[in-house]
Amino acid sequence: MLARLGRSLATGSPAADAVFGLATAFLVGLIGLALVQRQDSRWAPRIALALIVAAYLSYQYYALAHLLYRMLDVTELPPLTVAALRLGEGLVVAAGFAVFWAWGARRWRRAGPLGLAIAVVLVLSFVLGTLSPSSTVAILALWTTGLSLFPPLPLYILSLTLYLLTLAACWRSGDAF
Repeated sequence: MLARLGRSLATGSPAADAVFGLATAFLVGLIGLALVQRQDSRWAPRIALALIVAAYLSYQYYALAHLLYRMLDVTELPPLTVAALRLGEGLVVAAGFAVFWAWGARRWRRAGPLGLAIAVVLVLSFVLGTLSPSSTVAILALWTTGLSLFPPLPLYILSLTLYLLTLAACWRSGDAF
């Protein structure tokens, strides 16, 4: 996998990019399926993992469909790519809530002042960036992550806050979430 990534980054070859994208999507799907099917897992983590994997696969469908159509010199748009991208974006936002429900709700107080401060600084920098008259955050979100910011901005902010609080709380809890 790392060799394919290196080849993809070094050569800029669409074929290398496609092989890497397909292999990564397969690996993420396989790992997600294995984790979701674990018998010792509760429902909340299963749902959170399923949302994360489904969001990733939605994005990969969008990216790989365009790449494969370009490689085949097909001029039409691949079917359902915009719908898949929007579905993936909605799933990412929903996953923030599911991740907090699965791992953060019982631990969020363990994030401590430092974890809370880091989450607040990151979220505030995102919020302040959205106030820019040239909409820099929207442009950067689209260019770097494929986000179109079509759901209401407060949902993104709340989802990001919940992700960050969960990350800080789980990191500091020490109970191997």
